[in-house]
This record gives sequence, structure tokens and C-alpha cells, in this order.
Amino acid sequence: MMMTLLYYNGYAQQPTLTWLGTLGGSKSEAQGVSDDGSVVVGVSSKSNGSYRAFKWTAANGMQDMGTLGGDESEATGISSDGSVIVGWSYDAVQFIGHLSGMLLMVCKILGR
Repeated sequence: MMMTLLYYNGYAQQPTLTWLGTLGGSKSEAQGVSDDGSVVVGVSSKSNGSYRAFKWTAANGMQDMGTLGGDESEATGISSDGSVIVGWSYDAVQFIGHLSGMLLMVCKILGR
């Protein structure tokens, strides 16, 4: 099992590791972290074996970012303030499309 952990060392605090979890599968991998460490993005397996982009915050945990109609997606980066997430997704006919617009829309819907 592969685990995704968030390591945080805000200068006045002791370093901590936070288990981010999965979307129901056996592995997850962080691909980007906002400057303050409050938002983490990456990819996680689901119980059916597919992979999905995720967004994690302490308040909401790991959230599935969805796809552009296909089976898989991955968030590959995040802006310094955590407001813009980029990545890729298969669409309904399995072509790869960039997710930046769709993920940004989902982030707005999810409140971040």
C-alpha cells in the first residue's frame, strides 16, 4: 500500500505528518501543495482500480475532482495560494484533455 502524507513544519511548530487517505483504493500520491500547506492535490486510486485527481484540505479531507467524462484524471499542480489546480483527464472517448478549467470550476463549487 502506498500512502500519501503531508509533512508540515511551520517554523513555530513541531513537524507533523498527516495521513491524507485515498478515494477508496490502496494508493494515493501528492503532486502539489499550496505555499501554506492548506491544500494538497494529486492522484488516488478508487475501489474499482481507476485513478482520480484529488484535492485535500484539513476541513474537507480528500475530495474526488472528477473527470472530463472519461475514467481517469490526475491533478499535477497547484498555485501558491491554492486557488488554481491543473492536471489532465481522459474524456468520454479516452483522449487526454487538460483539466485546468474544469478543475478550477470544481474548486469554486467546492468552496476553494
